Amino acid sequence: MFQYHEHVANLEQRGSGRAEKLAHDVERSLRNEGVDATWFAEPLADTGRDGVLRVRWEGGDHEFPVIIKAYVRPAQLLLRDHPGPGTILMTDYVTDRLATVLRQNGWQGFADAAGNASLVAPGLFVKITGQPRPKDSAPATLPFSRTGLPVTFALLVAQQRGEEWTQRRLTDASNSSLGTVNRVLRSLRESDPSPELLRTQWIASYLAVQPQAWPTERYSSRTWSSVTDVLSAHLPPGSLISSELAAYAKGASIRPTTVLLYCPEPSRTTLITEGRLRRDPEGSIHLRSAFWSPEVFADATEAPPFLVQADLLSEDDPRLTALARDIEDIWNG
Repeated sequence: MFQYHEHVANLEQRGSGRAEKLAHDVERSLRNEGVDATWFAEPLADTGRDGVLRVRWEGGDHEFPVIIKAYVRPAQLLLRDHPGPGTILMTDYVTDRLATVLRQNGWQGFADAAGNASLVAPGLFVKITGQPRPKDSAPATLPFSRTGLPVTFALLVAQQRGEEWTQRRLTDASNSSLGTVNRVLRSLRESDPSPELLRTQWIASYLAVQPQAWPTERYSSRTWSSVTDVLSAHLPPGSLISSELAAYAKGASIRPTTVLLYCPEPSRTTLITEGRLRRDPEGSIHLRSAFWSPEVFADATEAPPFLVQADLLSEDDPRLTALARDIEDIWNG
């Protein structure tokens, strides 16, 4: 099985060379937009910053502490602590949604390799938007594609349990082909992500892919008068509760208003019959197809914590986002 290794510095970038290239791409793009910007690499482990960006203008200059993240998605920022005062993000490309998340979560601004930027300091106001995404931005890698996500999910489950699964077991657990499992493992060996980075990459990629790959259907129930009634229901094997109801079941201080259920496709009819479900666009029962083999969770009722995190973040609700950040503590009691 693919082995994981902890790394000390800059896990997000997988090496200083990659971070330096991105930083200099951003520096060059800003200069092309008329911003006199100079990058200085000054990694400080205690602050998490990778360096500073010095911006000069007539009458002044300012140094912005910088954290570099390649191919970042909003979910990756929502799961981390707020940055230090005045910190900006350097990345390949900042979407409107990512810019909003940065602003809401205490970042001073950003600068990307396309030339978009938000840099504000006394005497300085730089706001550049509308630059197109670079053609080579955010490549889709197999472990985090629609095909690879179930395999990576199985790897994370094995890691969570402290187990090593053979390729054959990963194949069975993810309902994937042996060839797909082999290619995913080979790709992960090449990139060698830390366990933490693998988890956050999976969450971010799942949030991007889920609406199309595993869409949600909404129902109301004639059996479950309250969403908490689902906790005592007889669910088909392999069916798991996620999002706010799963967190509630683990002791979170929250009053759930919806339930998200994952159900293996062959058992969908059984679940609908058990709950006397009927389609309802405003219903509180949210149903998705499971992308794992029922045997993987034969004795479980709640989804693993990293999937619960992803589902909490997908709601775009500050209350649930805060809960997602605390999910490990909730799971560990």
